[in-house]
Amino acid sequence: MSVDRTEVKKFLKNWANTKSKPHFAVLIEGRWGCGKTHFVTKLLEDDAFTNRKPIYLSVFGIADIQSLETSLFYASASKVTKTLHKGVGLAGSIFSGALTLGTGGILGGTANLNKVVDAATSQLEQSAKNMDGALLVLDDLERCQIPMSELLGVVNRFVEHGDTRVILCANTDDLLDDHFIAFKEKVVGHSFLLESDPENALASFVAEITQSEVSELLLHYTNDIRELYDRSGYHNLRALRQFVWQLASILEKMNEGYRKNHKLVQNLIIQFFIFFIEFKLDLSDETSDLTPSELLSKYDNGKDEVRHVYEFSFDKDKEPTPKERVFRKYEQHNGITTVVTVQQWISILTSGVVDGNRLNAELAQSNEVAGVASWPSWKRLWHLYDWDFSDGSEHEFWSDIEDMQSQLKGGSYIEVGEFLHVVGVSLMLADHELIDQTVPDTIAAMKTYIDEKFVAQLTDERCRGVTERFGRHLDSYDGLGFIGREDDEFREVLNYLVEKM
Repeated sequence: MSVDRTEVKKFLKNWANTKSKPHFAVLIEGRWGCGKTHFVTKLLEDDAFTNRKPIYLSVFGIADIQSLETSLFYASASKVTKTLHKGVGLAGSIFSGALTLGTGGILGGTANLNKVVDAATSQLEQSAKNMDGALLVLDDLERCQIPMSELLGVVNRFVEHGDTRVILCANTDDLLDDHFIAFKEKVVGHSFLLESDPENALASFVAEITQSEVSELLLHYTNDIRELYDRSGYHNLRALRQFVWQLASILEKMNEGYRKNHKLVQNLIIQFFIFFIEFKLDLSDETSDLTPSELLSKYDNGKDEVRHVYEFSFDKDKEPTPKERVFRKYEQHNGITTVVTVQQWISILTSGVVDGNRLNAELAQSNEVAGVASWPSWKRLWHLYDWDFSDGSEHEFWSDIEDMQSQLKGGSYIEVGEFLHVVGVSLMLADHELIDQTVPDTIAAMKTYIDEKFVAQLTDERCRGVTERFGRHLDSYDGLGFIGREDDEFREVLNYLVEKM
């Protein structure tokens, strides 16, 4: 059961500073990324926590006792001692000789906890003296390559024969070794299970950002980031910290005016969080290794200006794809219209480098900056009922109709989703008698466009893409539902298109 971190800190402070020797270690448990390391390192950095010498060592990847002893020696040694011993290597380390007995000796695979402790007593006592009065944190126990019996024998010696207070950090779900279970019962006096503490951790991560303007901006959006973090369901503070640092590098490159655009910054944060956590880190066990390149549909490969990430379901009874699950999780059901091109997002995610000039040039073309002026004419007409003609915008309205019809004549609409939006908008305008064509005339004109303009520009790959992506269940594109998508007139054109495929 998880415990309050404040209470854990109180216990550890009393335990670390008591004059009597407790003769037991303390275990901090928790899943990977829950903030164990962040919690204990903050304790070590707090001068008011203890007067003991703080020593932190991650045993991640340490392969043998000799490497461990050397790491412990250098972690606890003064700068002068480190300099004097530099270059000496394992031969000059504290207690390597006693444990290196050849393939048939103690490290030959037959060791148990007691044998290791007994064999290393004198050397370990010397090592313990070096750290006497210290507060030692050994992190990442589950990732250490040393057999648990040997590793924990060293810990036992510090606890039993020295005045070193030892804190162990581990994801015990990954520690199934019988030796660890036996050791825990013998040496660990108390254990605490930590769960992620995103509120305090996020505030701490933001405080680490040295660029004051960016740090203040991040503070303003902490609630948005917290909501995204909660939606992710991963409870991984390491991933959150990485996200904050990467996000700061993007915000730092943004023009000052863009940083003041609330909608732009908010959408950028949402997009980058989803792309970074789900496509770069891919923390979910359910996905099939999503990568940044999968942000771009295979039918859009090679297109530098694409600004929409989507994944449609064609069979409602079919299991959703990993990409669909991501959109549903964050309630982005119609996909995401991006503030920069998808290609730039992929570049940032894969390289970690932000090109400031390119970033700001593309932000300038975003809906959030350029506004409706950057929209294609059909999209402004889609919002017909939002137009306020009292402001003198009637001229722009008729210009958009003329532009859309001109684009149709020129065969410019080759994306299925965009074309179907033009169909829906044209049928609406015809129904309101805002264009010369009647509804039946418009249906006929759209079928002619499909035959003469649309199909003529399709490659084999695009034909397959249309049938795979845009079946009879398609009802939206670019975050907007098709106007009249349930009407017989619209369905007639859609079905005709699908038949032609």
